[in-house]
Amino acid sequence: MAHFRSYFLVCLVVAVGSFALQNDEVVESDTPDFVHGDASKLPPRPPAQSPDGGMKLKVPKLTPEEEHSTSLPDGLKCDACQAVVYQMGEKLKARESKQTSKERGKPLRESQYLEVFENLCEWDWEGYGVKDVDGTHHISGPGLPVETHMSMMYGGGMWPRKLNKKCGQIVEEVGEDELYQMFWNAKDKPSGVRPELFCKTVMPDCKTKKNRAESTKEEL
Repeated sequence: MAHFRSYFLVCLVVAVGSFALQNDEVVESDTPDFVHGDASKLPPRPPAQSPDGGMKLKVPKLTPEEEHSTSLPDGLKCDACQAVVYQMGEKLKARESKQTSKERGKPLRESQYLEVFENLCEWDWEGYGVKDVDGTHHISGPGLPVETHMSMMYGGGMWPRKLNKKCGQIVEEVGEDELYQMFWNAKDKPSGVRPELFCKTVMPDCKTKKNRAESTKEEL
């Protein structure tokens, strides 16, 4: 009887071992070779995707001037001017909304609009940065055409200083009193002071070569 039990156990162990070996062989044959360290057999990597399954957006690659200089590249001066003028309008409206009931409907006092311009030209410009739009860099942010363009934005760094410098340039060249008068005169217009038009007529930043040529002819 004991001999029969021993024989039965031996047979059982052999059967289990054989079954496990067969299973191991099946798993090994179904497992890709690269799992075992052969990197040359890696499958093609699919295009990078965002978490929602769409294409992954690339951060714009900045030039040394865009990344490190406080000066604006010529190709971004139009965007910068429009951003500053748009924010001037927003900040002035916000300040006017805080006027007392006696002041409501009247222009801001000189000290009040001077404070608005001063604060704007020292602002952190949160929400603004650079986007790559079809291979061309543009400043993006509130009031600018490419704000809603689906692209990664590079912000911070030197960009607040660049925009503050542009703000100071506009204030210096146009003058605080003249600037505020422009915004006050346009307050009843649906679009107020239009940044693109301002930066093409008052400032030269958005003038095309054709515009510059026409201006030169007029001056002559």
